[in-house]
Amino acid sequence: MNLSLKKTTVFLLFIASFFAIQAQEGSSMNDAFVVNFEYDAGEGVIGDGTIIVRVNGGNPPFAYKWSKQSLPLTADRFRGAEEGIPYTIEITDSNGDVVKKEAMIDTHSFEESVNATFKPIVGFMQSILFWDPLSAIGKPYVIKDEWGKPVTHPNGDTKTQGVPLVVIWLVLGAVFFTIRMGFINIRGFKHAFELVRGVFDNPNDKGEVSHFQALTTALSGTVGLGNIAGVALAVSSGGAGATFWMIMAGLLGMSS
Repeated sequence: MNLSLKKTTVFLLFIASFFAIQAQEGSSMNDAFVVNFEYDAGEGVIGDGTIIVRVNGGNPPFAYKWSKQSLPLTADRFRGAEEGIPYTIEITDSNGDVVKKEAMIDTHSFEESVNATFKPIVGFMQSILFWDPLSAIGKPYVIKDEWGKPVTHPNGDTKTQGVPLVVIWLVLGAVFFTIRMGFINIRGFKHAFELVRGVFDNPNDKGEVSHFQALTTALSGTVGLGNIAGVALAVSSGGAGATFWMIMAGLLGMSS
């Protein structure tokens, strides 16, 4: 065998060995471990299902990244899963091999079927009404702690805060009407107080309800759970600074 033939043979053997090793590594990564699920549908009540992850093979410990952000990375089971709703889970072993699968519990009652039908519809409507431009361009506002580090959900996702399109629309509309009506929300304060004080009351007018009584009646039918619990929720979520923005939104919204 001459020298050139030896070189050619060695080169071909090297190429064959390289592809064989790559194929073996790819196979070991794809088939590193097998993931199966066990389901418990509960008693036909919405959200009483349980999904249990069974992993065969791989190198523990495993990290379980659920699409449900409230589940920690150590959760190998999901109690409280809604029937008919698909959940994705990404399992990673200590070698870095990843298996991603989808799990869903079948519905067993009329209530579960209705919930499974309408929840995607509501989610689609929410994605339109509360569409976030910042997240759409890939630059959401990242929530950070007091040391400047990003805050994460229990499942490892970074917590972000967006600005829904509906909020921008409402603010722009309020600003437009404020300017268009010559800042009536500021100029009308004096007249409003005079009405409440009864400056324009006429004892000879018909009717038994004063301006102040009419105001309190209107407020009793307007101020509800959203005005009370919504403010408390905003302050608890955004801190005391949320009060300032609620006052500003209220003042601008008075024009419309």
